Amino acid sequence: MRFHRSSRMCLPSLLLAMAWGGVGRAATGPPPAVLKQLGAEDFKERQTAQDALLAWGRKTPKTALEWLYLRSLGEVDPEIRRRCTSVLRELVLDVYRQEGEGYVGILMQAVAVVVPGDPGKRFGVRVTFVIPGGPAAKAGIAAGELIVGAGDRVWRDMEAVPDFQRWIRGHKPGTKVTLKALRGNQLADVVVELDRRPPEVERMLPFGDVPDVGKLKQEAEDTYFKEWLEKRKARK
Repeated sequence: MRFHRSSRMCLPSLLLAMAWGGVGRAATGPPPAVLKQLGAEDFKERQTAQDALLAWGRKTPKTALEWLYLRSLGEVDPEIRRRCTSVLRELVLDVYRQEGEGYVGILMQAVAVVVPGDPGKRFGVRVTFVIPGGPAAKAGIAAGELIVGAGDRVWRDMEAVPDFQRWIRGHKPGTKVTLKALRGNQLADVVVELDRRPPEVERMLPFGDVPDVGKLKQEAEDTYFKEWLEKRKARK
């Protein structure tokens, strides 16, 4: 249930309006109707408005980050404040998710292989374990899978694993890469959308611990957003 708020503008809202140059001003904020719908009685209407606010923010991220930051501090209606903060977090994490190294989410070992149509000596990457919830798992790659190429790369020696790792890390998170898998006697293209490498994976895997990728990702994103807020607050 939503509570009706007073139509009178209190001091925090008044100060925000002065900072923006007017409530709902098109040059600095989203369409006024979107803001109004964020506080609607109907849940679906509020959610639709939040989605529209995020779409607006992604079109004008620089303006939106500042606008949403101010709203997250001074909005009187707790529902609108919560939804503005949620959208602010998504915009900040859009930046985070594009930074760092690519990550595919497998354990592997190099093996000699015979590739149909290639008489030369070849090596591949045998997948020994797939991290649950990782990019490889989402792409349908399973333990035992044999990867014999990545993009336009093939391997002719035992350096297949480190070369494959460098190639993956050389791509940005969110990049879609094509891996060549040898299934039976046929080559198959497998498209994998890389994630950002979780910070704790390197520490956990050598000891045989299976990382909870979802939890690690959540913790890293929470930390990044918290640090962003602290930096923004320090700017005054």
